[in-house]
Formats: sequence, C-alpha cells, structure tokens
Amino acid sequence: MRYDYETANRPRFASACAHGETNPSHNIKRLFISDVHKFNFQNHALHIHGAHIEHHKPDEIYILGDDDDFEALFEFIKDKYKNTKNPPNFKEIASKYPDLFEKHLRFIDLMLHHAEHGAKIYKITGNHDNCLELLDGDNVFGINIRKDMMINIDKRKYVLEHGHLNDPGALLNYGGLYAACSKVLDHGLKLDSKLKEKGITEKFHTTNMLKKIGKFHIISFRQKAMDRAIKCGADGVILGHIHKEDIGELHPQHTVGFNKATGAAYNIKDRSAPPFHYINTGDGFTEGTGILHTPTTGFQALNKTSSTHSDSFDITKDNPYTAQRDKAFAYMEKLYATMLQVADFTKDWDHSGQKVEQLLRQREKCRLAAPSPRPPLIKTQAQDSLNPP
Repeated sequence: MRYDYETANRPRFASACAHGETNPSHNIKRLFISDVHKFNFQNHALHIHGAHIEHHKPDEIYILGDDDDFEALFEFIKDKYKNTKNPPNFKEIASKYPDLFEKHLRFIDLMLHHAEHGAKIYKITGNHDNCLELLDGDNVFGINIRKDMMINIDKRKYVLEHGHLNDPGALLNYGGLYAACSKVLDHGLKLDSKLKEKGITEKFHTTNMLKKIGKFHIISFRQKAMDRAIKCGADGVILGHIHKEDIGELHPQHTVGFNKATGAAYNIKDRSAPPFHYINTGDGFTEGTGILHTPTTGFQALNKTSSTHSDSFDITKDNPYTAQRDKAFAYMEKLYATMLQVADFTKDWDHSGQKVEQLLRQREKCRLAAPSPRPPLIKTQAQDSLNPP
C-alpha cells in the first residue's frame, strides 16, 4: 500500500504553529531530552538524564516525547493482572512492585521539584505516550503538556516535536515489514539490558549497531522532519524518536525533474538558502544523551560524562525529593487515566494514535453540540430596588 505521507501529517502538525511558544533566548539555560521511556524496566540511562538536570540546573526543560512508556506499562498490566477490564490505579500497581517503579518515580519527583522551584517544563507527546494528547495544552502540577510547539532561540524558529510523524512505520502502527524490524530492535534492547546488568559492555550497544544498519531510514527521517518544519515557517527542528543524538545542518532540496522510466524525482540541494538546523536529542533509555543550550555556548551535546554522577536514583539510598512523592502519584494518576481511555487490552499498543484522534474528534463534537451559555438577565430598576447593594 502506498502511504501518502504529506496528506496524513499536515493536520496534526499544525498545532506546532498554533501553540506558538516564543521565549526570548537571553540568559536562559535550556535542556532538551527525549525518549526517557519511564516504566520500561529495561531502562539503564534514566539516571543520566536525572544527573543532567541536577548538574546543569536548567531554567527550561523540554522532554520531547516518549517520556512515559505507556506501551511498556500497558504490557506490564496485561502480564501481571488477569482482570484488565478493571485494572488497579497507578499507585496500587507501583506500590506492589516498588523495586521496579521506585527509580522511575524518583525521576518524576525530580521534575516536580524543579517545577516547584521555578523551572519551566514542557512535555511533548510521542508514540509511546500518545494518549497524553488528550491533555494537550494542560498544566499538570507545573508540567506543561503539548503535542508539539515552536520556540525562538538565537533569532531562529525551532519546531519541537517527538519525531514519530516523520516515521512511516509508526504511522502504520509498525505493521508488515516494520513489525519484523521492530521485533529485531526489541531483542537488541533486551540484549543490551542484560549485558549492562552484568557490567559486560559500556561502549558497544547492539541497538547502536542496528541504527547504523538503518542509516538510510535516518537520512529519510531527517529530510521529512526538515520538509515539514519548513512548511510551518521554521528554521530548525529539535526532536527525538530514533534514539540517535545529532546536531547538524541540512539544505532544502528542490525537484528539478523526473525519471520518465521510474518516476523518481531528481532533487538538488539549494545551497543559496540558509542552512536548516537539525537537532536530535538521542535518548534516555540506553545512552542518556541530551542537548543543552545557553546563549554563550549555543547547542551542546550531552552524554554520561557531561554531568556529575547522581545517587538520587539509587533506590538503596534515601530519596532527596521524597517531599514530592504524593504529588508524583497524583500527577501519574492523571496521566495514567488517559492511557486507560485509549487502551484496548485485547490488542497491541496503537502507535498510530488513531484511537486518540477518535476521542479528540468526539470531544470536539460534544463541545460544538453543547448549548451556548445563557446570557445574564438584565436587571430592571424594580429588581435593583429589591436587591439593594
């Protein structure tokens, strides 16, 4: 089946322009991270992202999708609970399996602590947490949830998104050939997790090797991200999804002709146009990479050596942010409720977001069908006399 990429994504991407977040750059330290995949218990890099936050103390934190891995939590519930028609609340699940959940909860404690102390935090939705689009525009305990957004940095406009809308596999819910590739990657992640647990590997990762094999997909991903952002009037894009950190420049391409035999387009790079900035945060799942921006240094790539080691996520030690725990549970209950709204425990997780879009359409239909509020009654002089001030 041929997939019409442009037509499928233009309506959803429009919200990046609609939100129009345009903060000035002066004296602001910004941290961009993505793909933390909390509640996927194969995560071995969440603590590195936490260390970046503690060490650099950013004024603004942007989490660009897949912060919460609701697919993993969804599968965990199916595995541990027989009655998926009436699953327990989040706190009950986390409290029953504290050794698994504690490290992930501490990351939420940390975020809420920084929000309480003045940091602006934005959480973009991805394909593993697309249910959070139901909260698009909401502020939940100081964490602003967005489907996507645009900001100004150094007189440039950057689209912030997760990146799955540049991935035809995610849009097709990883069916067909994508399903086989996804299974190979999942096995690679499991192997990396086991090797790290045994302390066998630090530098080599199976998943990184698989990413290099899929480099042609990455080239296509960059091109699609650039094309879509330019249509929104942006000069750059900051995103995640493919778990490969990158800071670079791209040149827009123009079609100059077509191959009559194959129909393939002849494209050339327009080097007369200003270069487009492509920035990918990498991931907080196996690597702990991120991007830091300050007005004096510009964009800097972060890795596990960029920040002082943190013991905050060592569950054998005291939690320095324990005062936030009740709020963390309340925060997660609200997010978890959106997962339950879209979850069908008889099927696999829907990466395409079709159920979310269906619920949003129903919500909008109900809003439009609701009767308009009645205008206030106009008081007469007689009524005023009966109700003196």
